[in-house]
Amino acid sequence: MSLFGGHPVNTNPFTPDFGQAPPVLAGRDAAIESLSRSWATGPRDPGFTTLLLGPRGSGKTALMTKMSEDAKQAGWLVISVNANTDGALDRIAHALDEIDTLDAADPAPDVRSWGASLKVFGSGVEWARSRSRSRQVKTASLRRRLSALADDAAENDVAVLLALDEIQGGNRSEMRRLCADIQSITKEENRNLAMLAAGTGDFLHRVQSDSQLTFMQRCAWQHVSQLPPESVVLGVQEPIEAAGGRIEQAALDALIGASPMLAFQMQAIGSRVWEMSGAVKRPVDAWTMSQAIALTGPEMTRRVYGPIWHDLPEPCQRMLRALADSGGSADSADLLRQAGCRHRIAVDSLRRLEAGGHLSLDSDTGIARHSELIPSKEIDALTRHFSDGGEGGGFAAASDRCGKLMPRAQRRCVLPAGHSGGCRSKH
Repeated sequence: MSLFGGHPVNTNPFTPDFGQAPPVLAGRDAAIESLSRSWATGPRDPGFTTLLLGPRGSGKTALMTKMSEDAKQAGWLVISVNANTDGALDRIAHALDEIDTLDAADPAPDVRSWGASLKVFGSGVEWARSRSRSRQVKTASLRRRLSALADDAAENDVAVLLALDEIQGGNRSEMRRLCADIQSITKEENRNLAMLAAGTGDFLHRVQSDSQLTFMQRCAWQHVSQLPPESVVLGVQEPIEAAGGRIEQAALDALIGASPMLAFQMQAIGSRVWEMSGAVKRPVDAWTMSQAIALTGPEMTRRVYGPIWHDLPEPCQRMLRALADSGGSADSADLLRQAGCRHRIAVDSLRRLEAGGHLSLDSDTGIARHSELIPSKEIDALTRHFSDGGEGGGFAAASDRCGKLMPRAQRRCVLPAGHSGGCRSKH
């Protein structure tokens, strides 16, 4: 049965969309193993509360989804919340309300507890909650409700996972309050409440410079960035062969030549070669692979490079342009001069670029090296795009914003183009 209009169901094994679980989570074995080991150890392990940090398109959400599913299969209760806008605390409270509703709807008796057998979302695993504790905390604070749920989980030899996505856009005061609660519940009281939070490298910079986010400074960090050639090959070759197709060695060599790359780019290339090659009837050859790589470039600019560049303050953009113009490496002192702003702001911008994975800084020599997170050839095109106001074939994701530079904040306005009133940044 087709899904729409009599057309056949798409058998393409790749998922070139943000947050979609790929057929093969290539290059993330070490992160999965580290998280699994920390969760098995319990609240005293630093990795029981972990930040996944990486640029747009690196696969943070896909990794979080994978770990959340593993937690559910182990009997854990998972509370998933997008923290990119105000109201994250309310969304967590709403999830707790839904859990209480599920409890009240199931009066099955159980000698260990109050009698509600809670099916953990989609896993079929059942465990029970304490009647007295559940009644006491329905109108209590968020901290008390999470503490009670963690205690119920512990009595059933499992835990609660709080999965927070897009934390870089969260309300700062809400994040501070939530951090204080999790620190008390998990680290000070050793209750079974784990946290897995995903955000961009820019959020790491915010954490390091915010004296009230010390809890997140002490969390374990997992950096999710570009995939090396061997992981890219695995992520493209294995799904094609598992679906009955074949890929020639020359095509794999072309893929290696285009690596390293972000997970989204790998999925986009895989999807294109599958469609262009006529798989599974014909093998993927080198010409098809090279065409797919080339055709994926504009999509990366529109959906990944452009939005990343647009969110960088002007001094950061100047530094990256200078680094690209210098061939990929430059003295950090020269980059600070290129920033064209006060020294304190320039130093802060350099640290932000390092935290965001745009460059690496040798502490001994002071040499900065470009990571090619945004390829050097793209930086010139992006500079022209914004310098002419985004006219003439740019990308839609950023050109619908105001983009006006706010000199005092050293950031660009993120409100819609033509907005009324003053400009505003996300930070």
